[in-house]
Amino acid sequence: MRLAGGTAGARGLRGAVQLFSLGLDEVPAAVAAQLEAAKTAEKARKRLELDIAAYRGRELYDRTSPSADGVRRVSQRLERGSLDELRALAQSFTALPKAVFVAALSEPASVMLATSADSGVDAGQTLKAALQAGGGRGGGTARMAQGSVPDTAALAAVLREIG
Repeated sequence: MRLAGGTAGARGLRGAVQLFSLGLDEVPAAVAAQLEAAKTAEKARKRLELDIAAYRGRELYDRTSPSADGVRRVSQRLERGSLDELRALAQSFTALPKAVFVAALSEPASVMLATSADSGVDAGQTLKAALQAGGGRGGGTARMAQGSVPDTAALAAVLREIG
């Protein structure tokens, strides 16, 4: 049998045979089973992350006192990363009544606004107006919006604007 990759391919295949302690003809099925197990584990990890975000969102909601208008407002800020890291928490928090969640990143300078349906705040309209005033861009729906701005000074202005 001729292997793609020549000698290097043969060495890799021998390594796989040794790693799995299997015969050469059993390696493809073993690799497929390992890939399927990894996919299943990744799905379970994502489910657990969502469960944790739901718990954290509820806990944060319970710890946040409502303002005079009855709305609970919370802001989370990270120096770096991705707004996706805070999305599940924001969704969990705003799934509860009268809630507004603001997430911001310094690098890259970006912001996300999430609101509950009864908060009286349209996330898309509110954030879009603030972003345009700050030289940024973005948008979204009435419940969830996000965008970016050129720098942290513009981010601070957007955060002041959306409250």
